[in-house]
Amino acid sequence: MSALKSVDLSRRSFVAGAALAAGAAGVAGAVPLARADEVTWDGTYDVIVCGGGGSGLTAAYSALEQGAEKVLVLEKGDACGGTTATAEGAVQASGTTWQKELGVNGVDDDSADKHYAFWMQDGEGLVDPDLVRVMADNAADNLQWMADSFGITFSKVFGCYPAAYTDPANMADRIHLITDAADTTQTGGVVWTTNAEAAVREAGGEPHLFGIVPDDRAAIKAVLDEALACCDMVISAGGASQGDFDFIQEVISTQGQVVFSYLSLRPGKRQTFGIVEGKPVFGLSGNPAAASVGFELLIRPALRKMQGYADLSRPQVRATLTSPIKKKEGRAFYNRGRVERGEDGTWIAYEHGTQSSALLGDLERCNCLIVIDEDNMGMQAGEQALCMRIDLPEGTQL
Repeated sequence: MSALKSVDLSRRSFVAGAALAAGAAGVAGAVPLARADEVTWDGTYDVIVCGGGGSGLTAAYSALEQGAEKVLVLEKGDACGGTTATAEGAVQASGTTWQKELGVNGVDDDSADKHYAFWMQDGEGLVDPDLVRVMADNAADNLQWMADSFGITFSKVFGCYPAAYTDPANMADRIHLITDAADTTQTGGVVWTTNAEAAVREAGGEPHLFGIVPDDRAAIKAVLDEALACCDMVISAGGASQGDFDFIQEVISTQGQVVFSYLSLRPGKRQTFGIVEGKPVFGLSGNPAAASVGFELLIRPALRKMQGYADLSRPQVRATLTSPIKKKEGRAFYNRGRVERGEDGTWIAYEHGTQSSALLGDLERCNCLIVIDEDNMGMQAGEQALCMRIDLPEGTQL
């Protein structure tokens, strides 16, 4: 076939059908998705897309639109849609018609330049400026393309959480919520739920799932009341920051006491903890990696303490870094990585290249969190860093 025309795609692009279960359906004429143990490798395809997240599915649709006849989407997770699905279909863009018409605070003067500046500040120097520039410049056109091509509509446009190091002049209502995105049949939301259930069980708890709750105060309160009636601890993922539709902190404060809602760490600075009816209630970040780190640092030790264990800490080792770790802000970093024995028997730490709090893939491949203290503004290759072994149980001697 002829070469396909290039189409600019945003990292957070989302298309209809992004929450298709793996192995259940294909992408608008593409080869059906399948689990790894069901895949055969003797086919011929026009385009192969690695990753069934929002961007991957958008790329697949774009390839079909441009003339591809057979598109294969490879996804190792249990559900498609990626972090866009677990974030309930939230897509950021500036300068859209929906932003002006549906914005909570009435935005009519936003621009790609402001969006770029916000993303660069929020990235704390750890992002590629050229990639961010492409994302900011193309986001509005990508949303319009999705709406025109696949009938996607947006019901709300709201803002993100404020941060002390972000210039308020660069902030605006840019998070576009896809219509019916809160419907669990329309978006995934299953990846972190599954991981959280396994994590609670592995820590000795007995998990009870209450499903995906819409961004509604009354609905959140009702589910919290239901959970408190039968559980010793309540864990929520998502809605823990301070956007217009983040209500966890507010609901906890009206029914009990909020102990904290912000931690000086990365990933997962927005973590809420409170006491309601004498029981601990945790509100984790909606980003998978941030939620996982929050679970490791806060919830797992609490679960073990409630069960009477004396040893609450994962085993730790000091390992030699193979690459530098940069920091631009005084927060404690818990970076995903791997630690292994070198040929001389000493520990060697390999930091994963991408530390986005929205990515799940690195969690599957890492066996440690590389800890950089709040006061340490970065480390060089060859220096020794503290590594928390999240693959080993508490009490393990190394």
